Amino acid sequence: MKPTFGKAFFKDIVDFFRTHGSPTPTRESYLSKTAVDGYIVAFNDKEARSEADRVVDEIVAIYEALKARGGDLRPCDEVNAKFTSLVSICATLYTSSTTRDIMSHPRLLVIINDIRAICSKGEFEMEVWWSNKIIQECGGEEHGCGIIDATPHLQTFPYYNNYTNLTTLELSAIHSVLPPSTTHTFAFIGSGPLPLTPICLSLLLPQYDNHTYEIHNIDISQTAIETSTHLAKLLPSLPTRMTFQHANAATDAVDLTRFDVVYLAALVGLNAEEKRSVVERVAKGMRKGACVVVRSAWGVRGVLYPVSLNFWGGVLW
Repeated sequence: MKPTFGKAFFKDIVDFFRTHGSPTPTRESYLSKTAVDGYIVAFNDKEARSEADRVVDEIVAIYEALKARGGDLRPCDEVNAKFTSLVSICATLYTSSTTRDIMSHPRLLVIINDIRAICSKGEFEMEVWWSNKIIQECGGEEHGCGIIDATPHLQTFPYYNNYTNLTTLELSAIHSVLPPSTTHTFAFIGSGPLPLTPICLSLLLPQYDNHTYEIHNIDISQTAIETSTHLAKLLPSLPTRMTFQHANAATDAVDLTRFDVVYLAALVGLNAEEKRSVVERVAKGMRKGACVVVRSAWGVRGVLYPVSLNFWGGVLW
């Protein structure tokens, strides 16, 4: 099927720039910096190469510090600070020439797959830490106490609002392609130990109709499935049925034919080739007319997650 962006998706983007203004860097404004909704837009076309060198130096220094930890990326002051700095650098909006120079920089190209692997492990460890924290706070059978609904505790996760906003935007795009009445079963590949997107979907979907929804969580990690399954038991107020499966979605072990929408997490496939392979395999296993949502990255965020829009041309099929 032809890749398509939903009209509502574009409307949200247009509305954003109507509200905040659309940055249009020029050579005359190369030294200016403008704050846009919490991000810094850097305009320095005239010195794009030197700016790219500086940014790459910072990224490499963070990478080397994290790699020196020997694989221990569990949350702590040092790990948290390094990942916060890395995300801040990659979330900055640079001019197209600076972005191009950063992403094609020889020093970055030789380590970018390793950086993504480190980010993937770091994100996994963070989700395990937070999921276990919420489980411990809310109790359970092994704690010898009553179960407390963990839903409010999820809102203490630092990026909870980001996930809510992103999922709302994605649902708007999905429903511009497929009506809510036709999207009742969802699969999320790469759901992780703290399945925030599936949880956000569970809370948001009943706003569209009174149908019973199902969200199936799939992850290649047994730890992720065990942890998220335990957490889900502490969320009795969720209006949507949540199921879990330990499987590799790139194999035939996963039956995707019964799902209306299939999500692929951003870290499913650590480079463009791997993501292409997974998406092709998943698409072949889906029924005709279903929708696949592929999370990707753009700009320097491509350091953290593989950029797939270059060859897919969109996020919805």
